[in-house]
Amino acid sequence: MASSRKRPPKPDPVEQKLLDALRDAVAGLRGGESEAAPARTAQRPLLIAYSGGRDSTALLDAACRLRRARAAGFESIVAVHVHHGLLAQADDWERHCVETCAAFEVLLKEGVVGKERFF
Repeated sequence: MASSRKRPPKPDPVEQKLLDALRDAVAGLRGGESEAAPARTAQRPLLIAYSGGRDSTALLDAACRLRRARAAGFESIVAVHVHHGLLAQADDWERHCVETCAAFEVLLKEGVVGKERFF
């Protein structure tokens, strides 16, 4: 007789490789310390440069998946968005970043180039 409980879907192998690579990269940051890159600790958040584009959104999503899986180094995530004002759509990108970070439950730090407000 077949089980009535649904099995969770198998993770996509490409997605799993991406998550593993990100986990390994962050684990490497926790090891050594230099003046330029102090060792990460649970007290220091993982900072992710966030433009709002596809690449940085995929990175932020992957980091949040690892946070949900309770992976070491992903306990605290902060997205950092810099509003350069170079494009007419810059305000739209900023709104998109605010909305996406709220949906991901990630703190967003914003900076504006050429104005007083910079982090």
